[in-house]
Amino acid sequence: MKSSVVSPRELGLRERNKFQKRQRIRAAARELFSKRGYDAATLRQIAHRAHVGLGTLFNYAQDKRDLVFLIFNEELSAVTDAALKMPEPRQPLLDQLLAISKCHYDYFAKDPMRMVDAALRGLSGPVTVSGQAYNSVMPPMSQLTDDEVANILTYVMGSWANGGGKITKAEVAERRKAKPVATAGH
Repeated sequence: MKSSVVSPRELGLRERNKFQKRQRIRAAARELFSKRGYDAATLRQIAHRAHVGLGTLFNYAQDKRDLVFLIFNEELSAVTDAALKMPEPRQPLLDQLLAISKCHYDYFAKDPMRMVDAALRGLSGPVTVSGQAYNSVMPPMSQLTDDEVANILTYVMGSWANGGGKITKAEVAERRKAKPVATAGH
């Protein structure tokens, strides 16, 4: 299966500059959210750290929530690229799907609260799978109770050859009250 990563060297000068700005903005947001916290970090500080103007930052993200998605989507894209390399072409389809799913599960299992955040806040943005670009939205499941979210995610963690684990109602309640946070780089 083909990787969706395009090398910056394959891009034209303008696209390469945009790519580099996006990378600097992501890195600055990740660093400042990690050091100062989501609430304390300002868009102006992030733009300054990324060596771009505030107006340029707004070309890439409208607010801090968008920056969290830029960070998360970057990590998820890398996981998807790795996952698509996992299955052996001669394996049965179910085994190939399990190999791809396992890679994603492993990503979320490192920090199960990522699954909680995705369930409560949803996901959005561009994703490329098998060379096909999608730009869709996974709506938040905020209508579910904390107990329902905990039970669903615990089930997922213990199914399809996943390693197991448990999400509690209290953990979901705590994440529901919290502001979105960026994850540190992996």
